[in-house]
Amino acid sequence: MRTKLVNGVAVQFSAEEEAARSAEEAQAAIDSALSAAVAAVEASKRTGVEILGVLCSATKEDQNGLTAIAMGVTLARMSSTTFPDTVFQFSNGNVLTITDANFNSIYAAWVPFRQSFFATS
Repeated sequence: MRTKLVNGVAVQFSAEEEAARSAEEAQAAIDSALSAAVAAVEASKRTGVEILGVLCSATKEDQNGLTAIAMGVTLARMSSTTFPDTVFQFSNGNVLTITDANFNSIYAAWVPFRQSFFATS
């Protein structure tokens, strides 16, 4: 059992105090592990997935940008035009030129990587 100082005298914890302290320590360990897991996920998103030799991050900002490009590609194809080559800078600073010809392979690799960060039912 643990002890505490009361008026300069070492006194053993009561069973309730011992249980409370153990619960606090367990919660602190859980919080620390969760924090480490969240940091690892964020680092993985920032590092990215390799696509055409470029590490492409998968942050919320990247998703917003690639969704806009996907809409542009869709509209261009619907109107029988070619999507113009677009230089895309990912959140991790890496750059990839997205073209009408390479868009499908980029999106096919990037979407599952981004989706892997979401829980499935």
